[in-house]
Amino acid sequence: MPENSIRYSESAGRKTAMVLVSEELVGLSDKGNLSELVKTEITQGTNDFAFDLSGLRSINSAGIGIIIGCRKAIVANGGSLKLENVNDKITDIFKLTKIDGLFGLGK
Repeated sequence: MPENSIRYSESAGRKTAMVLVSEELVGLSDKGNLSELVKTEITQGTNDFAFDLSGLRSINSAGIGIIIGCRKAIVANGGSLKLENVNDKITDIFKLTKIDGLFGLGK
C-alpha cells in the first residue's frame, strides 16, 4: 500500500499539514501509519491538518476509528482537522455512521 504523503503551509503563525491519504484505510495495519504521522507532526509544531481523501477508495469501521482518533489528538492540542476532496461513496459512509457533522460533510 502506498505511504501517505504530506506537504506544508504556514499562515498567521500556524503550521498546516496537508496529508494525502492513501487508497485504502481499512485496518489496524493502517493505524500506525496515519496515527503516528499525526503524532509526529503535532510534536514538531503542526497545528492544523487537512486530510486529502481524493485517492481514498475504501474505508471501514477501523479506518473511521483511525480518522476519529487523529481528530481527537489534533483537537486536544488546539488544532483542527478538515477532510477535503471526499468522494460521494466515502461521504455516504460518514453520513451512515452519523459522523459527517464532525467534519462538516453534512452541508
